[in-house]
Amino acid sequence: MKITAVQAILISIPLKKPTSMSNKTVTAREYVVTRVHTDEGITGSAYTLGGAVALTAVNDTLKP
Repeated sequence: MKITAVQAILISIPLKKPTSMSNKTVTAREYVVTRVHTDEGITGSAYTLGGAVALTAVNDTLKP
């Protein structure tokens, strides 16, 4: 089985109420939603936190 395609998108979901920390305020959560396709017709989906850094990691490590 080989990966034939990877689709990864970054989505930002606003929080109902911002969360403040000592050095920043978080107003949204960023997720990367990934779909992986194989040469056998299998498709898998996953999501993770991590924003643009996670998106880059997915694109650099999974894409054929």
